[in-house]
Amino acid sequence: MLEKKLIERTRTDETVISKLIAKAGKDIEASEILFEADSYDWSYNASYTSILDSMKAYMNSKGYRSTREGGHVAAIDFIKIYDSDLKKYAQRIDRMRRLRHRVTYDDFDIITETDAENKLIIAKEFLSLVELKLK
Repeated sequence: MLEKKLIERTRTDETVISKLIAKAGKDIEASEILFEADSYDWSYNASYTSILDSMKAYMNSKGYRSTREGGHVAAIDFIKIYDSDLKKYAQRIDRMRRLRHRVTYDDFDIITETDAENKLIIAKEFLSLVELKLK
């Protein structure tokens, strides 16, 4: 991934990690509010953003970050390579990434209540797991 310039080395920064984890928590709170308002597309989007922030925090803890070329896909690939526990979520996160793209740029009202609720649960689980790994 380094050779392909999908990720790059960076200085591990506890402040950056803390801010990303806090943002991931706020994204979950936003997802819950949006879910309660029956805004399932945006609840789903906020859940995905929480997971992305959690992945970024984990990557930073290992001294890496995605490049512009690597983007979200590089973060997903990174967790596949570096952590067997997080790897279990990679396929679901990638599906979320693709559907979030559709919701954001192409379609609307395509996320069901069940989908939004399930992804909110996954975002909470993923954030909790990353937090444990960062201790």
